[in-house]
Order: sequence, then structure tokens, then C-alpha cells
Amino acid sequence: MSTALELSLGQDGHHSLSAVPAFLDDTLRGTTSLSFRITKRICDGDSSVYHGKLDCARDEPLNVVCKIVFDEDSDRLEDEAELYTHKMKHLQGTTVPRFYGLFSGTYVNMLGRTRAIRCIIVEAWGSSPTTLKRVPMSLRITIAEAVLRIHAAGVQHNDLRLPNILISPDKREVRIVDFDNASQHDCPRAMPVILYAWEPTLAEFGCSELHDFISNLGIWTLDTIRYLGRLHSVHFSSTPEKMLKNAKSEPTATIPDEPEDQLLARADTLLKNYYKRYGARFPFIGPPGNPIYEGLDEASCAMLEPKVVSVDRLEKCRPPIETPVAQSAVPL
Repeated sequence: MSTALELSLGQDGHHSLSAVPAFLDDTLRGTTSLSFRITKRICDGDSSVYHGKLDCARDEPLNVVCKIVFDEDSDRLEDEAELYTHKMKHLQGTTVPRFYGLFSGTYVNMLGRTRAIRCIIVEAWGSSPTTLKRVPMSLRITIAEAVLRIHAAGVQHNDLRLPNILISPDKREVRIVDFDNASQHDCPRAMPVILYAWEPTLAEFGCSELHDFISNLGIWTLDTIRYLGRLHSVHFSSTPEKMLKNAKSEPTATIPDEPEDQLLARADTLLKNYYKRYGARFPFIGPPGNPIYEGLDEASCAMLEPKVVSVDRLEKCRPPIETPVAQSAVPL
């Protein structure tokens, strides 16, 4: 028995589709007729995305999001449906939204030609932050954990922008959405993610998507400062004098024709800003010049493995969220 879906998109038209049985949520099996009514257009681009209500003969319609793709591009929605229903099935409702189904049909375009149309319907959930700059560290860690779980499931997202990160109203839960650019992934991550640890190199860490994303979340502590056009390690340039000396020792260095006291003042300002941003972390990881890359005990750090870490525990492992450190993470 097939399941029909009527899409009512207001000014954007009306379409009749049928469920692809392999990708229909169990709760909708046996339902012969579904209808989607638009309440708001969310975005247009490679796909058209709508918020609306899914009527499935229940007491209350489901609050859902419908993503529609036309013509040849519609094939990629099947790949997204495959990820939701197989590799990420165990993550539905906790890390990714609940997936209700893939639907397929045809339409006649303006030239009178019959073309393919497909859509997926997922649970409507949360909202996207406009910036991560003032997001508390406990929530940034929850975001990182969600992406770690997705990678552990064998999926690389490939489009981890703010619109694809959804936050609950109480700012304690996260869902990651929009997997039409995702790919299967045997994650090469070689180490755990440790709160406030010195940022490892990509070669040390292993996975480029996770490395870039976690770095942008501000979970790691940067150990370089850009001075006179070059990056300098704070472990070897922890004073203005050392920084200027190291800058002059570069074989291809171009030192501005300025008095030395002005060059030292520049370095001093950079170091003061660095300590203002990261200084509250040093009791956990040691000051510059004494890098600790591993071995932090549980009282001093939070290990970001694919598991839930309680907010209470995280609160004990970081400065209060109102401090400048917690409000100055690098935005995505």
C-alpha cells in the first residue's frame, strides 16, 4: 500500500508525490494519505525549504520542515535520506532531527516537459544562532559533541555553517541538519578533543573537518600570535623581547624601520590581548612556554568523546561564562 503526499506550497504551487517505501518512517507506515501545508518559506538555493504542518490523520499535525529539490538534482535527496535512515538512524531525535520520509513524483515545467521532484520531511526543531561569539562554552561543547557523534557514525557533513546548527530554546540541546552535501566518512581523528588544550596541528589531530570546526568553536587554545607579518609560537615568544628577537631571527624577515621601543610596544599589546583572551585557561593547561598536549586529569578538563557530558561537570571545568574568555571564542 503506497503513501501519497500532497504538497500545498501556497504561491509556489501544489504537487502530488508518493513515499519511497524504503525511506518512510515506521510511524507513518500504513498511512495512505499525507498532506503538507506551508506556514513559512525558510530559504531557496540548491533546494527550497519550507516550514509547515504535516497532517497524517492524527489528533495534531506534525511540526515539520520540507526540503524540495527539482530535476536532476533531486537524486541527491536520496543520498541524504540514506544517511538519515541508516548511518544516522540511532542519532535521530538527539543529534539530528527525526526523519519522516523521502517522497518522489513528477511535475510539468514551464516548457511543458515532465521533470522529477523529490522532497524529504524532517522534524522542525530549534533555531540557528546568528553568531557563536557569545554562546556559552557548555553549549559550544554540546555542538562539538554532536558533530563528533556524526563522524563516529561514519558521516562527514561538509557544510557546517551556522544555518545548519540548531539550538533549543533553553540552549542545552543541539541538532545538526542539511546533509545533502554529506559523504560517508571513516574518520581519521587520532586524539580526543580536550577542553582548553593547546590546539593540535592537523597532522596530529587527523580529521580536517573536525579540526577546523572545533578550532572555530574556540574550544582549543591557540598557541600562536601574528606579529610583523608572521605567526609566532607563544611558547617561544612569551615576552615582547623574545617575540622581537625571534622575529629578527627569521631568515626572510622584513622588520619595519621603526624604533625598537615601538616594535616592543606592538608585541606587548599583542601579548596583553592574548592573555586577556586565554589567561583564565592557563590554570588548566599551564602557561605559555609549558605546553601540555595530553594527560590532563578529569578535574581539569572535559573529554569530548561521542557521549553526553553533563553541563554541571562542564561548569566546573571552565571559567564562569560572563568572563571575557568565555565570550571571545572565534565565531564560525
